[in-house]
Amino acid sequence: MLGRQESRNVVIFCLAYLLSAFGYEFMVFVMTVHIYDLTGSALNVGLFTALTFLPRLFSPYYGSLSDRYPRARIFSVAAMGIALGIFLIAGSSGIAWTYTIWFFISILLMTIMNVRPAIMTEILPKDDYLHGNSVMLISLNAARLAAPMIGGMVALKWNVAPLLHLTAVVYVAAALLGLATRIAPMPQSASRLADNVFVHMRDGARYLLANRDLRYLGTVAFIWRLCLGCQLPLFVVYVNQFLGRGSDGYGIFMTMAGVGSVLGPRLAAKFDRRKLILWGLAAHYVTFACLGISRSFTVSLALVTVSFAFFYTTIVSTHSLRDQATPIDYRGRVYGCITGIPTPAALASFLVGSYLAGVVGVEKVLIGAGGLAFVSLAVLEMKQASLVPAPSVTTD
Repeated sequence: MLGRQESRNVVIFCLAYLLSAFGYEFMVFVMTVHIYDLTGSALNVGLFTALTFLPRLFSPYYGSLSDRYPRARIFSVAAMGIALGIFLIAGSSGIAWTYTIWFFISILLMTIMNVRPAIMTEILPKDDYLHGNSVMLISLNAARLAAPMIGGMVALKWNVAPLLHLTAVVYVAAALLGLATRIAPMPQSASRLADNVFVHMRDGARYLLANRDLRYLGTVAFIWRLCLGCQLPLFVVYVNQFLGRGSDGYGIFMTMAGVGSVLGPRLAAKFDRRKLILWGLAAHYVTFACLGISRSFTVSLALVTVSFAFFYTTIVSTHSLRDQATPIDYRGRVYGCITGIPTPAALASFLVGSYLAGVVGVEKVLIGAGGLAFVSLAVLEMKQASLVPAPSVTTD
């Protein structure tokens, strides 16, 4: 049971989390629409998305930082850096300069995404991680719900610059809330005195590979990124070209994806985690593939809502399994490795998926991606079933 001070600390950090999550979703929505309007090319949107994910390759390094320096301070410094970068990109002209600034913003975004769950595990009791992940994901998905809805409406009246200025202000507020979050001092053994940062990162990779639960989660993440990582550049093309809707239609579509992502975490505590990961992902992949069949905007909205509800139901389970399987002083490094390992697959998915969308049609890519993910999941589960004993959860 949390005391008053601890509860206040949780509320402060949840607000910081919510603002940073909203800032990210809003900014990515605005920039995706902006790049597509400028170029009219799915491949250019894919390149932009690839730049967003390229810094994930260095996630083990960000994780090492969050294990060696005060995590709340890292969160705040990164949020302020993002705010500065957004102001610069709002005043930039030319696609090359925009891409360059966005790359550096993405490095800071990945730093925040790595340190946020580590902070959460520090301010909540270790037996409350399932609840904590539900709260964090509800915050994240509320942002995912609100950002495209707001972005779609205001994009009809405002140009890009005011929207980005608003996002920068949001990140400044998140930085201030991050500074107000109080967490215990890090032990000396986890401080910046590590002899070699690469040794530090290697320790995290070794721990991940030695733990069966974490290896399983890393494989699941790799499959998802390889098959469905292309969804962001594909969705804007799918709504605009295949369904014949504009930016407002894309905003509605992504809002309904957000509705599904809000509903999912509320269901996670009602089912066994291992079964939920399997059946939830299977349903997610099937409904994702069905998007390529539907030419009805209304049916597509229903499909994307159901698909993301299934997906985010499983996310709560995978994150709580990850948290319980990782000691607190290894979390930054392990989380960084889990994020970094699927990144090459995601980059390939963005570029190949965007290219194929222009060659064979976006609907065929959606069907193929969902079908391939489903088959890959079935193969993984058959392999897991052949291992005795079944994966077990370790606790710190």
